[in-house]
Amino acid sequence: MEKTFEALGFDIFTVTIDPPSIAAGGAVNVDVPVAGLAVAEKIVAIPPDTLEAGLVFITAGVPAAGTLRVRLYNPTAAAIDGAARTWVIIRIKTAVSPIYPRPT
Repeated sequence: MEKTFEALGFDIFTVTIDPPSIAAGGAVNVDVPVAGLAVAEKIVAIPPDTLEAGLVFITAGVPAAGTLRVRLYNPTAAAIDGAARTWVIIRIKTAVSPIYPRPT
């Protein structure tokens, strides 16, 4: 395995995410303001075990400073309006420039 970035530290915190109604077969991005997030940071999002049946967590990231984005998908045949729930977020602080593999 080759290292692609250098982790400088980790933070673990919770945020409340309240998805809108997601149409059958639809996917949405849910943006949540989180002070201090930087675009270069990597995010691991852990959805609650009470996430509505049918909602599928796809990915999470930081599209802009101070914004957490979670993408959800509804593969069912009916709309799902998820409730506000608490998610666990792990922020991985990374070096400003990535570490590229050294030539061999």
